[in-house]
Amino acid sequence: MYTKCRRTKLEKGLNVLKWRVVGIGSDRSKKTVAPVLIRKIEVTGVGFTSVCAPCKSGTYSSEGSEICTPCKPNTFSKPGADMCKPCNPATEYSYEGAGVCTQRPPCTKDDYYQIQLPCVNGKTQKSFEWIQPQICRKDVPESIQLPGKTDAEDCPPCNPGMFLSKTAGCQYCPDDQMSDGKTPCQKCPASTSPDFNLEMNWFNTMPNNMSSECILFSDDTCKYNSSWVPMGDHLVTHFGRSEDAYLLLMQTVSGFRTAESKDHRQIVGTISFEFSTQCTGRCEFVFLVEYDGHSDVKKEWSGTKGKTHFSFDVSKSGPMTFSWAFQRSYIGHLTNGHVAENDLARMYSIKITNSLDGGAVGCKKCPKGVVDNRCVPCPAGHYIDVHSNSTTCQACPPNTIIRPTNAWGKDNCVECGQGLKASAAGDKCVTDCTFTDKEGKLYDFTKLNKITFVKGSNLFTGSGTKYYHGFNISLCGGDKMVTCTQNVSSPEKSTSESKFSESSVVKGVVCRSTIIPSTDASKSLSTQPTSLGDYIDKIVTNKSLVEMYKKEGYPTEGSEKDIHFYSKSEDSTDACPEGRNTIISLKCDQKMEDDGEIVFPPKCVYGTCDGCNFHLLWKTVYACPKCAKEDFVKIVAECVDGSQSIHYTKPDHCIGEPPAIETQKCAIKLPFIVKVVVPPVVALGLILLICVIYCWQRNKNLEYKYMKLTHQNEPNYDGELPGVDSCGLSDGEEDQFDSVQFKTSRGSKILNKIRGKRSDKDDENPFETGRSEKIPLT
Repeated sequence: MYTKCRRTKLEKGLNVLKWRVVGIGSDRSKKTVAPVLIRKIEVTGVGFTSVCAPCKSGTYSSEGSEICTPCKPNTFSKPGADMCKPCNPATEYSYEGAGVCTQRPPCTKDDYYQIQLPCVNGKTQKSFEWIQPQICRKDVPESIQLPGKTDAEDCPPCNPGMFLSKTAGCQYCPDDQMSDGKTPCQKCPASTSPDFNLEMNWFNTMPNNMSSECILFSDDTCKYNSSWVPMGDHLVTHFGRSEDAYLLLMQTVSGFRTAESKDHRQIVGTISFEFSTQCTGRCEFVFLVEYDGHSDVKKEWSGTKGKTHFSFDVSKSGPMTFSWAFQRSYIGHLTNGHVAENDLARMYSIKITNSLDGGAVGCKKCPKGVVDNRCVPCPAGHYIDVHSNSTTCQACPPNTIIRPTNAWGKDNCVECGQGLKASAAGDKCVTDCTFTDKEGKLYDFTKLNKITFVKGSNLFTGSGTKYYHGFNISLCGGDKMVTCTQNVSSPEKSTSESKFSESSVVKGVVCRSTIIPSTDASKSLSTQPTSLGDYIDKIVTNKSLVEMYKKEGYPTEGSEKDIHFYSKSEDSTDACPEGRNTIISLKCDQKMEDDGEIVFPPKCVYGTCDGCNFHLLWKTVYACPKCAKEDFVKIVAECVDGSQSIHYTKPDHCIGEPPAIETQKCAIKLPFIVKVVVPPVVALGLILLICVIYCWQRNKNLEYKYMKLTHQNEPNYDGELPGVDSCGLSDGEEDQFDSVQFKTSRGSKILNKIRGKRSDKDDENPFETGRSEKIPLT
């Protein structure tokens, strides 16, 4: 169990004290973690005491002193001492604030460390030095002696981008020159630009802007000079005697040569490194990135690891610190265990691309020429085609963005999210505060394009102090970004605390801060500013979020018609390793006045149910679509003097002014019954007319035939023989009627019978002309 005491000076007036737990490389996979217990909180200076308490052991005070002063190293004191006594310098030692002196142990290999000496005239050596403060005894038989320097050997090459100076060792090349670290610096050819990187493959000494620090959580400061040590082709950790601490390796970068994208989705540089760990138990190796005073754990490893390569893309162009922390394994129970003495970590290489620091390791072609050792950028929305032999500028695909200073390759063209479009400069995804859905409905949010403050529910601390969470929102982003600040005066921070400090100002499209109100509004306190959305990621609708609405307590009716603004903050934390996301859902409500009302989830009054994903519902009339002309209800007035007016009324599902009153000529309108009956009657009349014409035509033909047949059968009084019987066919008329075919079959008998009957009938006709019998001529 670790114990720690911290003393802080307070300012006059109101002071806010807060305790924050820092767990570097904590195992997030475990559901339970060790608790942090605060044993005692003591505040002095708020009242008077009538009793003087004796100083504890390890401290002293003279007459009239207000505080007890800790004893210096190699001294000690008993409780209630007015001075500290020295230890025997030959056989004893003590640290600051010690109550007793400790016997000096014999010197071992853990009491010294190896260093690489700088190159002189192309030669270098390894040397050994005692760990300071030195607590071991060199004058006892079992003690080992400090080894001497090794034989001189050739210096390894310089790192890429550097050259070997005879007097000052490895130095970076001038801005317009490049080197691979083995050859002298050379100028880049015409129409090319130096490719700047910060690359470290050799560690003869600690590189520029790189430092090592020991963070000991069990005491104020590390007692030994434990640190990362350069060993030529790698860096290695070196701990003091039985010291349990994090060894922190820090590389500071002044910034990157590519301007930072406002939506943080474009890469301005990349850091890659190769390391290994050698552990007897569960040691921890952690990679952290610190930007603008805020430090985040990006990756962690545990246990023994062979040579491991890792890369991290950087999206912010300002000054940045990359840190690597290593802690040895802890063996045994927490109360009586010990650290593994042989655990160590090695760093073999570090490469940071496109950085302001470092040197050029090569040259790249510039299709538009070079100015001030930099390529002239391609036109807006274009990238440099690195796969072409001529290295030309090519246009990015539609609705994609690219930074002109980082336009190498088509892969740097980033597609904009739904509802967003590329700016005219092609360097960011923006919205004009309007949105058109798949059905063609237009939404206009320009009235909401301003900074909006939303106050959360009132909360109270255990002592009764009221506070609340305040949200600053910029719906459409762009030039109207919001800011959350911290105006609480903090005490001076220690060195270890500064590595994990919080930012006092955050910017984005959505941010939150904790507000402690005061009767005087100008004296209200704002603390813990947090970005909930650095940029707008997409704008969508017709998307079902019913399950989310149910979980958060929002009404689900009509939720599929809501417009959702998605924003994202990529700054990761232990609680939110993927960053934070915010959804602002706009619901059409024509009953709302002005800008409407922003509602927190009924079941999650803080605006979030998990601390990482936030959701706010904005009820407003401006979330209703714009009415098209066909959406309005059309009302036609009565006809007056041959004309009639047309009025339009607004429906409930959209907004907008109705069209002006229109006038049109009156149109004759038939009753409905007429519209239904007339078509069938007309059709029936046409059918009857066709039938009459057909029957008339048939009757006329029959009449003609009958008349002709009658004429032929009349008696001939002139003694002429009767004409040949005719069926009454006119010229050109086909024989279509009374056509009979005779067959030598059973039908012949039936035909003869019919003929016989006809003959009988003819005999009965008294007006039939008699037929004479045939008389043979001979």
